[in-house]
Amino acid sequence: MYEPPADAPDTPRPEARRVQVVARWNSWVQVYDPSDESLTWVDLTESSYAQA
Repeated sequence: MYEPPADAPDTPRPEARRVQVVARWNSWVQVYDPSDESLTWVDLTESSYAQA
């Protein structure tokens, strides 16, 4: 598990959400978010993500 250094500034982390991948193009994925029923393209090289 990742632990930040003790002297790291206290920055809020974005809340994790479960989304469904509906399409993929190279490092880009299109995800469906059921909480607001939106479709969004995400570049995996520029975002933090965790596989469920």
